[in-house]
Parts: sequence; structure tokens; C-alpha cells
Amino acid sequence: MKSVTRRMVGAAGVVMVMAACACAQQVDGAAQTTGDAASASVPVAPVTYATLEDAIAAIKRPGTVLSAEQVAEATRVISAAREAGEASHRVIYADALLAARQNNYPKARDLMREVVKLAPDDAVYRMTHAGNAFMSISTAGTLDKMSLAEEGRDAYLEALRIDNSLLEPRIGLAEYYIQAPGIAGGSWKKAGEHAQALIDLPEGRGEFMGYMLKARIAMEREQWKTMSEHFTKAETARGENASQFVAIISHANALLDKKEDAKAALAQAERAVPMAAASDAMALVVVGRCKQELKDWQGAVDTYAQVLALRPDAKLSRLGYATSLEKLGRQVEALQQFHEFTKRFPEDPLAEKAYAGIARLNRAGVR
Repeated sequence: MKSVTRRMVGAAGVVMVMAACACAQQVDGAAQTTGDAASASVPVAPVTYATLEDAIAAIKRPGTVLSAEQVAEATRVISAAREAGEASHRVIYADALLAARQNNYPKARDLMREVVKLAPDDAVYRMTHAGNAFMSISTAGTLDKMSLAEEGRDAYLEALRIDNSLLEPRIGLAEYYIQAPGIAGGSWKKAGEHAQALIDLPEGRGEFMGYMLKARIAMEREQWKTMSEHFTKAETARGENASQFVAIISHANALLDKKEDAKAALAQAERAVPMAAASDAMALVVVGRCKQELKDWQGAVDTYAQVLALRPDAKLSRLGYATSLEKLGRQVEALQQFHEFTKRFPEDPLAEKAYAGIARLNRAGVR
């Protein structure tokens, strides 16, 4: 069975449908940061959570990375709540959320199994259980993968039975039906029904995610015209996580990676560039990749240089920069960049390509 994990909904919140969106905390392999670098020197008040609910809210907060201090404080508060005899399902739920934030999805899954037994009619618990079941598939044995996928599917269905206004279970179920083979219940029709149900929710709450899912379904079916139509609708859609930038850059990635149409992808990516935050290199990464694919070596070099000025640890862009410099005949600079890649990422699988570039240039007499 194909993996049904990375585009699924995790316990910490909704994961964007398209690959470009799923990497909300990363650009081209480099961790995103927020705020000025100088802010690290400003004294920060100690982290404290007054109640278990405060700790749960902090753990669940989207778009954040928990510090070691936050983890320690959350662990302390959870332990204190357990000793004080607070509702066991809330304590276990908090433990599960914290385990998931630490990428221990099997532990989080097992804890959520306990939670839903204690509080079977809570839709949030059911969908959290589902997300962790799916996220734990990647580390499961071959025989367990199918049963975990079915466990996640059933938990999402149960969450919808309790509250059919929720977005997360419909997104997760659509992904299940997209990625599962027919023999395991995969269905384009069912995936489309959940996408449409999102669009039909009152006040447009699910429009954006619904159109993004419809675009993804069309992409997987190689229905390129339909895919582009749905991405275009997503640009102006309402609802949770709605973002014109995300719709456009996802469209660009789909055109580049799935349709393999770098020219069309470049047109979309260039639309996204002026929409990006000053510190966000995502659109520039795609522009660079498109120009490299189109053999516009000077354009690729210029674009990758902008990416690396923003994100020095952008792996693909560093490698693309070196390759494009070599294609331009700027061999000394290319060699420097290949060496820089191996210095920064010696254990990365892509380092093999950098070492090959170094060897190739050395054979040409470049030192």
C-alpha cells in the first residue's frame, strides 16, 4: 500500500494538502525562522503554564516549534495534573499531543487509543487519534500498515459522525481515498465527495481546502486542465488556511513536478514571488528550479543566489547553484559551491552529487 502518512492530518493540526504547503516550517531543506536574528539576545521570560489547559493550548499551537524549556514545562504541568487527579482523559490527551510534537507517533497513537475509550463521544479526540494512526504508519511493520490505515480512516469517520462540520476529518479521509489502492478502499469518487463537502460548509469555512483537494485529485489523475481550474478557484476561496500564495505556489509545484511543464510552472512561481514575505524563499526556490530545468543557467544562478542570501542552508538551491555555475563555465565558483555543500551537509544523500561535481571539476584541472 502506498504511504498515506505525510499529507495526512497530524495530531498538532492541519497539514497543507500540497507538498509545497506541507513544508510550512522548511524551505528547500532549511529551517524557517521568524523574527530578527538579533532577537535571540533579548532576555526572555521563563516559560510557565498555569494549568493543564494552558499546556495543551501551547502544545497544539500551529506553526511553532517547541523549545526544550517548553517541553520540560509542559511535562511538569502534565505530571502535576496527573498527581492532582484531574480528568484522566485530558492528562493522557496532553501526553499524546506532546509525544506527537516530539515525532513519537506510535506512542501518541497508543495514548489516543486510551483517550477515546475514556471519552468516546469527543470528535476532537477521534480525529487526533486518526491523525496519529496515519502518522505512525511509516514506522510500522508491513503487516500493520493496512490495519493502521483502516484504524485512522474509521476514527475520522467516527469524528464526522459526531460532528460533520469539522474540516480535518474530511481532509484526512479525502487523502486516504486518494492514496489507498482500490483493493484497500481507495476511491476518486469518495475523495471528491469529501472535497465538495468542504466547499459546501456554511460560511465558506472549507472552500480553500476543498478546492486544493480537488486540484490534488485532478493532479493525481493527470487531468491538467481541471487541476489548474481548481488551483485558480483556490486563489480566491474563503475559509481556514485560505492563501492565494499557497494556491499559486502549489500550482507551480504541481506543474513542475507532476506535469513536468517547467515553462508553465515558472509563470505561476513568478506570480508568487511578490506575494512572499521578505524572509520567505519558497517561491524563489521554485523559480530557480524552473529556470534550471529550462537551461536558463544565468537566470538560475541569479535566483539561487537570492535564495541562499535568505537561507544559506537551502540544500537543493545550493546544489542547483553549483550546477548552474558549472554550466555557465564559472568552474572555480562552482567548485567552491560544491565544497560548501559537502561542508554543510556531509551526511546528506545529495552530497554524492556534490562530490561527483568536485571530482568532475578536478579532472578538468580545476582546484
